[in-house]
Amino acid sequence: MSSQHRLLIGLALLGLMSGCGKSADAPSPQAGAAVSQATPIASTSISSVEERTLRPKFELPAITEALQTAKIRPEVQALIKEMHFAAGDLVEKDRVLVVLDPSKYEAQLAAAEANLQSAEASLEQAANNWERAKKLEPQGYISALDRDRAKSGVGTARASVAQAQAGIEEARLRLSRTTIKAPFSGKISRPYHAIGDLVGPLALQPLFDLVQLDPIYARTNI
Repeated sequence: MSSQHRLLIGLALLGLMSGCGKSADAPSPQAGAAVSQATPIASTSISSVEERTLRPKFELPAITEALQTAKIRPEVQALIKEMHFAAGDLVEKDRVLVVLDPSKYEAQLAAAEANLQSAEASLEQAANNWERAKKLEPQGYISALDRDRAKSGVGTARASVAQAQAGIEEARLRLSRTTIKAPFSGKISRPYHAIGDLVGPLALQPLFDLVQLDPIYARTNI
């Protein structure tokens, strides 16, 4: 082979090697198109993962009910003298709400106290009779029967004193019931009577309603 032929073959091999190198390194037209079509992601679309404890909640339809509801009626019969509340007032326990005319029950208390004084006087007299009888019976001035009657008279007089004392307590109790207080704290209704009305335990309408607001029940059918 001549030197000229060798030169031509070498140039051909060099050209082939150059072509292969370019096809391996250069990007293909399809790859270039894919890169040019890529869409950038907005920063607002990126979210960070955060660990949290979730507590589920739910709502249920319910009806609230008071723990205590009372229809307040007087325990004694009398005319309404004073009223110290208005409809919708929030009142505290033991607040005075209604005052009834106490004159009748004051007179009953005075009579009971007079009965006690009379019973105590009778007891004193019976005790004196008993002391005399104890001295006279041994001397024969009175009989044994009279002595026994004097002794029993002391017991009867003591019973009368106890009864009179109980009458005073009852009269005081009736008098105290002419002042009507709130039995518990709550919201009061409108009054069902007015000043001057005659009210009592058997009246058709109560004086007022009282509803306790704290605490209350929540009742649901679910």
